[in-house]
Amino acid sequence: MLQKLERKLGRFAIPNLITLLVGGQAAAFVLIMAKPEMAGALALVPSRVLQGEVWRLVSFLFMPASYSIFFIIFALWLLYLYGRALDDLWGAFRFNLFIFVGWIASVGAAFAVPGTVATNIYLLASITFAFAYLYPDFELLLFFILPVKIKWIALLTAVYFLYAFVMGGTADRLLIAAGLLNFFLFFTPDMIRRARGQTRRNRVEKERERVQTAVHHECTVCGKTDKSDPDMQFRYCSKCSGRRAYCMDHLRDHEHVLD
Repeated sequence: MLQKLERKLGRFAIPNLITLLVGGQAAAFVLIMAKPEMAGALALVPSRVLQGEVWRLVSFLFMPASYSIFFIIFALWLLYLYGRALDDLWGAFRFNLFIFVGWIASVGAAFAVPGTVATNIYLLASITFAFAYLYPDFELLLFFILPVKIKWIALLTAVYFLYAFVMGGTADRLLIAAGLLNFFLFFTPDMIRRARGQTRRNRVEKERERVQTAVHHECTVCGKTDKSDPDMQFRYCSKCSGRRAYCMDHLRDHEHVLD
């Protein structure tokens, strides 16, 4: 399906979209630092959009995650790193689609609950989750000292979002679900395939262990088995009824079972 969409709509994809997002956030940060009141003008407030301030439908994407110069530099660098990797792996169209789905869903969630002010935090976090899913062992130097794999950062973030989802109100839940909708649409099929594959591997492994631990030969007289004495040879007596095995110690001097 994605391939068909890409053939039809691929020419409309915005190249280097992550550069636009990062650059827009950097510009918004500088603008807000110079004029703090501009933060309110960029936020997605549905009631203001309905009054004609339609730029808010897009400008909220550029709201900086922090007003700390140190944090914003670090955050934008990571955002570019993650987004660039996804763009290179998927191509411009699929990365555009990933962002577009999260954007449309976030706008829809904002309008669904009156008085809601939308945030771009969950949409931007979906980029982190996508990167962590594809490159779980990628390491970051936390505080430039402590090496931490991205999968653990994503897991902690997911736990926090889950807590916010459970404890928050309707608006919070809608915004979280909307911002992460793109991640689940893109990755749930692969998660299901992996889970099924792991289930099959576990089943095969259990069967292999069962076969390896199973007793194949047991002496009818002394009960010795090929597991208790791997070096012992066993034979089946043709004069005894049924399939009765005997170790070499009792093969020639046992009483034949005829019943």
